[in-house]
Amino acid sequence: MNPSEAQNPDVPAISPAFIPFSMIAKGIRSNPSFDAVGQVFLWKNPVKSGLFFGIGTFFVFLITIGEYTTLTLVSYLLLSLMSVCFVFSTFQTWKTGKNPLVEPSNTIVLEISPTELKSSVGSLTNLIPVSYTHLTLPTKRIV
Repeated sequence: MNPSEAQNPDVPAISPAFIPFSMIAKGIRSNPSFDAVGQVFLWKNPVKSGLFFGIGTFFVFLITIGEYTTLTLVSYLLLSLMSVCFVFSTFQTWKTGKNPLVEPSNTIVLEISPTELKSSVGSLTNLIPVSYTHLTLPTKRIV
């Protein structure tokens, strides 16, 4: 901190090397998801806690005994989620005649003022052109 900057007398000056545990705990408790995570770890909701514990145990089992990699498990999980979304979308389209994934996008309205547009375009024109030809490997021409 520069000596010319005025310090707030209510806030103590703390070096970056030492941060008291009480300040860290206060910051963690102010996080909105602190209560939800605490309820899972403290088994306040046994169904949700058991579900997380079972899924975690199943992943550990697949990694150790099934010899899967974490990347494979995450890929399978995302593929399953994508398949469920596709089935849901297809079912909703068949049932109601409207695709639930298309309808909300019709209601998005984007408003931008002319001054914001000019400043955005102006910042794009100030970019420095970069050539990536020096990153390619040298090649020999075969005649």
